[in-house]
Amino acid sequence: LEVVTTDACRKWHLDYTDLRLVLTYAGPGTQFRLDEEAEVEQLRPHQVALFKGRRFGEGHALLPHRSPPIADTGIRRLLLVVDTPMD
Repeated sequence: LEVVTTDACRKWHLDYTDLRLVLTYAGPGTQFRLDEEAEVEQLRPHQVALFKGRRFGEGHALLPHRSPPIADTGIRRLLLVVDTPMD
């Protein structure tokens, strides 16, 4: 659980985990898109998302995502991220 005030994770990426839970309690939510040509969508506060990461396994579609750009705007996000345990 952390307060985010920068453009942390601002580039489109796939996480190096198997599953990651993302929940924004306050401020703009995580952005995602179904593919490179798709429209950018954004989670609303209190929406829960599970993102499959690169280590989820073969044959599964992954979802590129990023943090919304908020640097130098005074906007703050309260973000919870939970990863599944890794060996």
